[in-house]
Amino acid sequence: MIKNSINFLIKNAIVTGQKKVITLFGGEPTLYIDLCEYALIYLVNQCRKNKLTPNIRIITNGMNFNEEFQRFILVWKAIMGTVDILLSLDGNPE
Repeated sequence: MIKNSINFLIKNAIVTGQKKVITLFGGEPTLYIDLCEYALIYLVNQCRKNKLTPNIRIITNGMNFNEEFQRFILVWKAIMGTVDILLSLDGNPE
């Protein structure tokens, strides 16, 4: 499913000529760092094959900012030059 979604995104980017942004969100993506990494590796490889440059965003509630997430961000920042982190501040005050 991940590969199919990324393939669709790549084909759409080629046809429309638009720069694409991939956003990891829903539930809490930082709980699934391995899955995020798998998706991004596939995305970057497909983009390079097609001479595309993706923008990567992660929307998180910040509850899982741990060493593994920090490593993930540093690695992908080194690969991509930047990774946008959007912090959602919703829910109850407590």
